[in-house]
Amino acid sequence: FSILFILSVVILPGLGVSYDFDEKSSMSLISKGFVERNKHFIMIAVGICMVLILHNLVNSFLIRMVENVGGSSDALGLALAIAAVCELPVLFLYDNFVKKYNISTQLLIFVSCLFFVIRGVFYLFATNLVFIYATQILQCVSFALLIASKTHFADEGVGEEDQATGQSIMTMTEAISMVLGSAIGGWAISLGGVNMMYLVGITFAVAGALIVLVMYLSNNRVELI
Repeated sequence: FSILFILSVVILPGLGVSYDFDEKSSMSLISKGFVERNKHFIMIAVGICMVLILHNLVNSFLIRMVENVGGSSDALGLALAIAAVCELPVLFLYDNFVKKYNISTQLLIFVSCLFFVIRGVFYLFATNLVFIYATQILQCVSFALLIASKTHFADEGVGEEDQATGQSIMTMTEAISMVLGSAIGGWAISLGGVNMMYLVGITFAVAGALIVLVMYLSNNRVELI
């Protein structure tokens, strides 16, 4: 599959379009100007990153979670399959849903963060595989909703000259949270087992959700004025 992917990229025809990036836009990721112009956006990204730490804890140590309630590798495969299947409807229907009901992207980001917290609590109190499987269904309103929402917010939350940088930062939230989640999860499990990992992950998710909520409320107050 990797070979097929590489071949498809090689034979992909070019668009025949050239893009000119000025120094300001190409260096905006590391420039102080971007941060000053988009403080609200940066704080939302920080909140998302903290919430995704819980997501990566679950992904990295799901086998330990399954084993904790008496499951094995076959149960792990089923749990991953449930989550993957539940993501697809939201990813496909997100655009139509937002356009039809005209819902704020920031509000949807907060809703997804809230469901991450709920998932973490459910994992904490899971006593059997059925509970784990049921909790995996919430992937549709947590991870899938967050991925779709933050992608759109990367365009809406910054000016046109900063959109490429905005997308890069939103992508970085996943990479950063993956590194932190792996390191923190391993430390937490070594320190106090799977339950300690849950508690640490939930703490990060709650903090991240609160940051997103505060940013959403502050933004609405500005709009009302």
